[in-house]
Amino acid sequence: MSERICGTICLTTESKVHLVELVHYLADRFFEIAGFEDEAVSRLTAAVREAVNNAIEHGNKMDPEKKVQLGITLEKDRVLITVRDEGEGFDAESVPSPLDGENRLKNGGRGIFFMRKFMDRVEFHKLPDDGTEVIMAKNLPD
Repeated sequence: MSERICGTICLTTESKVHLVELVHYLADRFFEIAGFEDEAVSRLTAAVREAVNNAIEHGNKMDPEKKVQLGITLEKDRVLITVRDEGEGFDAESVPSPLDGENRLKNGGRGIFFMRKFMDRVEFHKLPDDGTEVIMAKNLPD
């Protein structure tokens, strides 16, 4: 990546699963335009996709009245991604690891696993009213 572009984009969407494709496309193009290499674009976009998909499916339980908010901030030294839903919240530590033998063939936990694999920091916060906020950061090389 040569010269870094800094800035923030924000998107609010309804909780409809087919909109995950649109979010995926927009994040992919944003990271490409920002000058990231193909592998970094794929990993960052996958983390965004998993977080938004989880917010729609698990957080908001696909209720189209509930919104998902996405923010992507490019700073000189990192990418910061936030995803907020309006659901009841959950305990991320209670989600079973897909690497455990009995969970390998199950679908649950893969999204959080990939987010943690692709990002340097992943935090889950219960919001004061309703909802969960996922904060993901990826440190960038000098």
